[in-house]
Amino acid sequence: MELYSYIAIGLSGLMIGSFLNVVIHRIPLGQSLWFPSSHCPSCENPIYWYHNIPLWGYVIQKGRCVHCNKKISAVYPLVEIATALLLCLIYGQFGHTVLFYKVSFIALMMLTLACIDFQYHIIPDRIVMFSFPIAVLFVGIQGAEHVIDGAIGMAVGGLGMFIIAVIGRIAYKKDAMGGGDIKLAALLGIFLGWQALLFTLFVTFIFMTVVGWLSIAARVMKRGSEIPMAPFLTAAVLTHFFYGYELIHWYLDLMTGH
Repeated sequence: MELYSYIAIGLSGLMIGSFLNVVIHRIPLGQSLWFPSSHCPSCENPIYWYHNIPLWGYVIQKGRCVHCNKKISAVYPLVEIATALLLCLIYGQFGHTVLFYKVSFIALMMLTLACIDFQYHIIPDRIVMFSFPIAVLFVGIQGAEHVIDGAIGMAVGGLGMFIIAVIGRIAYKKDAMGGGDIKLAALLGIFLGWQALLFTLFVTFIFMTVVGWLSIAARVMKRGSEIPMAPFLTAAVLTHFFYGYELIHWYLDLMTGH
């Protein structure tokens, strides 16, 4: 029975991932998610329904449009696979509970934002503002304690990131952080609560610092280059969900010598 659950969740993940690809492609361009129907971004010819089957469509087309023969980005199947794997991992961690749906929404939202931010260096308000009432709904379902924790988290995330942005602006004479990052931090504060948010932001800045220095050392990136935050924030959120408890206890034991 458990195997069937994973199969169902995996197949659902592939289909959801296919929709996320539409979101990733169209929202930064200001396009509708529903019209026109799926089409090749190069030649704009409609995509046959059987080429729209998640993962399978990419395979049978051999990674190229059947109309213009232009290469189809490998991001499409990768997002579909990542979505399916994430949902299966989350199910394995939390089972069929409210937390499964909450964590799944956060993880897939962050995956979408990471892809957009990496490509366009923006965090669209359409996604973040759409997610605010869903965050409130989830913490409301979990109870009054989570509502209070979420409200504090929103204040800590939004205000904290705003202060960092102001300091960065003064120090570097340019925007060190976008408004989308501030709104996203406030949103995650509601979802995660203030304590988990602080852990997540701490891990995010560690990831950004390490990758930034390695990229500079490898001459892949120059000093002062803009680094999209959402991919690192996504990695930190997933770290929190899967290893946060263990990491916090390891750190406390290290600090206390136990």
